[in-house]
Amino acid sequence: METEIRLAHEEDIENIHRLQAACLNEVWSERQLRETLDNGLYRIYAAFCEGETAGCMTVMSVGGEVSLDQLAVAEKFRRRGIGRKLLKRLIEDHRGSEGIYLEVRESNLPARRLYESAGFRETGRRRNFYEDPREDAVLMSYCKNG
Repeated sequence: METEIRLAHEEDIENIHRLQAACLNEVWSERQLRETLDNGLYRIYAAFCEGETAGCMTVMSVGGEVSLDQLAVAEKFRRRGIGRKLLKRLIEDHRGSEGIYLEVRESNLPARRLYESAGFRETGRRRNFYEDPREDAVLMSYCKNG
């Protein structure tokens, strides 16, 4: 299975928005995604497989620190390594950064396992951070030495 991962283009936004809406509790509007393409702080990555938008991630970079804000993989493409490939690209593109950070719902065990397998480790928690349903956020950071 061939997967292409690249920075998103304007013509990708509609499919990325649709993918996020199907996978994530908190979804950015198409307008927000389009504005993100041009603002310099964010990057949107898209993964393509079998001619479809199979996954995406939004990443913010400020002052040497990188924050993975969203990662989504379409249900039909899960368990095929696409999430892992997106994370690998994130780590490669930000090799010289001071750190790569993320937060994930405590109950999202598949995502937490994926992040751990890519070298992220739990570094803290934000109590009652998420709503609908209310639950803790697990804070994770990338450890270069695994």
